[in-house]
Amino acid sequence: MLSGREEAVWLVIAALAVLGASAERWGVPAYLRFARSHGLTRANYRGEQVPTAGGLLVWAILAAGYAIGRCLLPASDLSAPADFLAAASLVAAAGLLDDLVGVNDIKGLRGHLGEWSRSRTLTTGGVKVLAAAVGAILVLLPQASGSLDALLLVPMQVLLMMLATNSVNLLDLRPGRACKGYLLTVLALAVWAAWEGRGGSQANAMWLAGVWPATIGAGVLLIPDLRRRLMLGDTGANLLGFTAGVALISTSSALFQSLICLLLLLFHLYTAKFSLTALIERNRLLHWVDEFGRSKKGGV
Repeated sequence: MLSGREEAVWLVIAALAVLGASAERWGVPAYLRFARSHGLTRANYRGEQVPTAGGLLVWAILAAGYAIGRCLLPASDLSAPADFLAAASLVAAAGLLDDLVGVNDIKGLRGHLGEWSRSRTLTTGGVKVLAAAVGAILVLLPQASGSLDALLLVPMQVLLMMLATNSVNLLDLRPGRACKGYLLTVLALAVWAAWEGRGGSQANAMWLAGVWPATIGAGVLLIPDLRRRLMLGDTGANLLGFTAGVALISTSSALFQSLICLLLLLFHLYTAKFSLTALIERNRLLHWVDEFGRSKKGGV
């Protein structure tokens, strides 16, 4: 006999499955029509004009997933998912700003800082950095309040979430790469959390009303992205990266978080000097994973 809380969890899971199927069947075609009719396209790595900012659909699924959780899960468990939705919306909005008016000739943290130093002009990339930092604080501070040990971890966790947010953006240079990286990361974290027995009602609510809806969005967009029918844009890449950071912090120890933070910092230092695509092409396993499912024909 299921308890009331367990029954609510299964109802949310069923509703999310319906949400994902509906988004795949009707949401993607509707978004493609919307983007094309409003000129929301950008040249991809092949020079093809492709609908961009597909992350808007991920955000819509995230918002709908939170609404489902709001209707079915205990209100006492929903404060963290509500904070996450607000923060993720801020991060997605900053990414959308970059998709709409951003320029491609300023790249990397050094480039954005250099532009600020020269002209005192905040670039859209700088806005994304600030949004990720503010979003991380919005998520982390309420959970850390009342605990000195938790508060001391917040600066490292903010950096971790900022690096995670931009890491998925760095992956988004070829069709499907960002979605694959995100999906593999979140599924690995979910398996790890289940194996370690981590969780609790509030952590489960965060996943059910936040992480899993965003993950469904990534799954829905994976095939259209691989087939070059749309691009995540910074709207989607930053939203997924931010979600991955939340998933990591909600399932891992402080020591593991510190290790991942260091690895992500090294990843950023590497990509600032060397081509990530070239590295992937030199490694047989990475190249196979990267190419798997990718369309060889035109997708637009």
